[in-house]
Amino acid sequence: MTDETNFEFDRYTTYIRQRFGDHDAARMALKPFMPRAYYCRHFDFQPYAVWPQPDYARTTWDLHYWLFERYKYQYGFFLPSAELMDRLVSILRHEIGPAGGVLDAGSGSGFMTKELCSRGIDTFAVDRCDYENKEREFGYPMINVYQRDTLGDAVQYVSSQFGAVLLLWPPYDNSFAFDIAKAMHPGQLLIFEGEDAGGCTGDDKFFEYVSDRTGWTALKDLSDQLDALHVTFATQHDHWSIGRKIAQ
Repeated sequence: MTDETNFEFDRYTTYIRQRFGDHDAARMALKPFMPRAYYCRHFDFQPYAVWPQPDYARTTWDLHYWLFERYKYQYGFFLPSAELMDRLVSILRHEIGPAGGVLDAGSGSGFMTKELCSRGIDTFAVDRCDYENKEREFGYPMINVYQRDTLGDAVQYVSSQFGAVLLLWPPYDNSFAFDIAKAMHPGQLLIFEGEDAGGCTGDDKFFEYVSDRTGWTALKDLSDQLDALHVTFATQHDHWSIGRKIAQ
């Protein structure tokens, strides 16, 4: 972690404590994989089901902005609840079977891969960014790397050995998400978490490609099951989408 990252993280932590000193969030660390009710009670989250018009007070928007600035350094850009992880594991076991591996493409801190592996889902994390290298020229300044199985271009690791590919908050300013989807094999499951077209995840080519029903089947029921258990920061508009590739 660079001195600059340390400074930013400490600044956000200090701001939360000063600005929201009487709030649970000022005394408690925001972490993934907690019960959804915990996020709602202590951090003023609302279930994704009430979007796109959640009833957030201005103070909650301010709180979530600063919570997100701190959280993304530690984990990433989305907040999976314990119930969501239970459902995701259930979906993976049903859809790809016990022998089907999962590729976490562009895994970032690898916090999702580590959690899935702890739940018995064989998951392989790939990211091209060496977050431990303080002299690197690209990549988000993550504080922690929880799991990364190899350093490299995840597109090169897409293969038929994986039953599913995770694409979690991919960049919007390059073709990475499209390249991953294009490289996938028919029959593979794509599990996407991020914002819709025009947002901060995935470029236009990606959304056009996966919306082509001659090549993809949208599994809306499965997507809705995850969204029903999802919480999101007031400042974000992310949710889950699952599809199966049916043609190259």
